[in-house]
Amino acid sequence: MGDPTTISRLVAGGYAAIGAGAAVRPSLVPSVFGGSARTPESRTEVRAVHAGIPLAFATALLRSEGQGPAAGAAVLRTVDDASAGMAPARLAGAAPRHGT
Repeated sequence: MGDPTTISRLVAGGYAAIGAGAAVRPSLVPSVFGGSARTPESRTEVRAVHAGIPLAFATALLRSEGQGPAAGAAVLRTVDDASAGMAPARLAGAAPRHGT
């Protein structure tokens, strides 16, 4: 499967890039879905969720490196589960809505 440290660092790097992008250009996040973040409040919310959570994932992954293999694996599984949990919510949001 690969070296766990390398996998963890790659995942952390991916999440760090997502978080940094959302922090620096929060208006781009909703534009991917046809939305907008025109107000300072909406951009703050985008930064909190779409920058804060990925940066927290990246930090947790990197911090777990010195904690032993079991801790690293647990953090990686947690990040994996959290990421996987977002998929059904996104699918539900994309489902056609009748009467709304």
